[in-house]
Amino acid sequence: MLSIVPPRWAQTLVPAVLLLLLAPSCSKAKHPASPSPSASSAPAPRPSKSPEIQAGFAVQGVRAVDSQDRPQANQTAIQASNQVVAVLNSYYNIAFLQPKRWGGGTHPDLAGLFTDEAKHAVAADLQTLALGSVAPRLARVEPSKQTAGAISVLIEPDLSGSYAAATVDFEGTGRPTASGEGPVKIVQTGQFMFARVGGDYKIAGYDLHLTEETTTTGALSRPPGHSETSVRRGLAGGGPLGHSAAGGSA
Repeated sequence: MLSIVPPRWAQTLVPAVLLLLLAPSCSKAKHPASPSPSASSAPAPRPSKSPEIQAGFAVQGVRAVDSQDRPQANQTAIQASNQVVAVLNSYYNIAFLQPKRWGGGTHPDLAGLFTDEAKHAVAADLQTLALGSVAPRLARVEPSKQTAGAISVLIEPDLSGSYAAATVDFEGTGRPTASGEGPVKIVQTGQFMFARVGGDYKIAGYDLHLTEETTTTGALSRPPGHSETSVRRGLAGGGPLGHSAAGGSA
């Protein structure tokens, strides 16, 4: 059974692991004194703020990859999948859904979700991993699809989970800050691989495709734009840290 072999795991272990995982209180306002008594009144209600959007990925299943087919492996896989979903939700909050965490397109909190080996490539891959340069044009992103395929978890002989993999399908609409600008349709698909680091799971590799398409809604809108980028890191194919990208301008 495979186990983590740091620090050069990505060069020999990750491709094999991936194949295994992806196989089949209120107060009242005070008023100044006046000749005639008046009852105190409650403060005027404040305009309600829209609730902050939170990612909420739906998972289609969990699969334990255990060479010994032990019944206990299923519980390990379920626990691991819960952790993986938490990482995915954090990722999409930072990358797409919570403007206060976009950092003007730098997404400074994103790298903390990756392993030490993988985090160094985050800045270079930001245009596919997240909104990146599109972020300053948007006020918010409204999600319409957040789905993760069956999460596969590699079970070790001691019944711990070492790696996990999940496919993702995310769609949303970016609402522009400038009036007259058209919305941006955002679609990200692909797969993530996770490695257990201490008691947590972190992103160890990814193979992602991002499409951003701008539409027109008026005379002041910029011309329609279409951008597609792809990136692969730490997964089998193209080398342990292989990378490919192709794109246009949104």
